[in-house]
Amino acid sequence: FVKLRLLEAGREVSAERWRNVLGDDFRPAPRTSAWLRRFGHTEAAIRWIQPGGAKFAQWFQRASLTQRRTRRVPEDYATVQMAVWAANAGDRVLVAPGTYNEAVEVTKDVIIEPSSGRATIQSVEVSYGVRDEPTVFLVNLDVYCPAFIRDRPACKVEGARLVMVDCHVRSASVSGVVAEDDWAQLRLIRCLLHDCGESGVFVRGAKCALDDCRFLRNKASGLSAHGRAEASARGCHFLDNKENGVHASNATVTLRHCVANGNERRSTFVQHGGRVDVDK
Repeated sequence: FVKLRLLEAGREVSAERWRNVLGDDFRPAPRTSAWLRRFGHTEAAIRWIQPGGAKFAQWFQRASLTQRRTRRVPEDYATVQMAVWAANAGDRVLVAPGTYNEAVEVTKDVIIEPSSGRATIQSVEVSYGVRDEPTVFLVNLDVYCPAFIRDRPACKVEGARLVMVDCHVRSASVSGVVAEDDWAQLRLIRCLLHDCGESGVFVRGAKCALDDCRFLRNKASGLSAHGRAEASARGCHFLDNKENGVHASNATVTLRHCVANGNERRSTFVQHGGRVDVDK
């Protein structure tokens, strides 16, 4: 194998490890070392999307072959939306700590994260682009949609892939994170979803994976899965939600090493052929 060098945290990633992560979908491309050096989140991507499969391999190669740039807000662009519009596939949008009262729409592969500390964005909507489904990373962000904005989730995914890492989410009027089509994919790692007007996460027909997340005091369920959705949660806590910890209606939910306490109705609730598999 060609050795793939990664200059992040002094680590090296070999092609053999990439093959273990992505399976047979990964093929080392020409000039692999050069484009890997331009993509600074490689090691994190291995941890966050495992296994990645063909779509992640294609996204990774497409994002890395571009001239990856860092777009800074507000130094280079006045708003987060302007930075996203200007970004190419694989670019990073670094936002200074602060509050951005913006409804950001993303249709391309980008990483949005604060330059230091944390930053607050009003809402983020990720949808399919002109060519194909984008993959968007949100890292260390507070996504809070206030009560006066009705019927808008903090994060919405349509025909795209969204990865959220160490984010705090609250939508005062509806669910915090919503994915409502068969092509949407959602991955949350170490996120807090609290005090939402409905469920913390609502998925219909989408695929969803949750790791080490907390669902607190949401006015409906912590996780609500419907319409042939496939969801899995590992190491998550569903606490003090007004209805159920997990609700599955004509959907499949797999729970591993999760905790559900203090929910006013039930820890898990199934209807219309739904199923919740619990592995303690």
